[in-house]
Amino acid sequence: AFFEDTFNRDVMSSPVYQTYMGIKKDYDKWDDNSEEKALKDLAQTKADLVTLNSIDRAQLDTATQVSYDLKKQDLEASIADFKWRYHNYPVNQMFGTHSMVPAFLINQHQISNV
Repeated sequence: AFFEDTFNRDVMSSPVYQTYMGIKKDYDKWDDNSEEKALKDLAQTKADLVTLNSIDRAQLDTATQVSYDLKKQDLEASIADFKWRYHNYPVNQMFGTHSMVPAFLINQHQISNV
């Protein structure tokens, strides 16, 4: 339930992610890339880690233990890496807003009716 709930929450909080999943609920919106949203997401990630840590891993089956370990690693890495979020190249020859927006609109965000 934890994995499903966090996945669904994350999808529904991102119009771009929704589009990749074929959901047209927020088809007229873009993701919020503000500092306020980044801090809110960090707080949610920390809360998710607390929730995950409250689950008794030993009570899970083998496959779910693997999912638990991967999710924990992902949450911990997201928290640790947050301080480096501005230490990258936002525009380069491979990716960036300049190429992501048109590619996304052409390939994913297709208009199928008037």
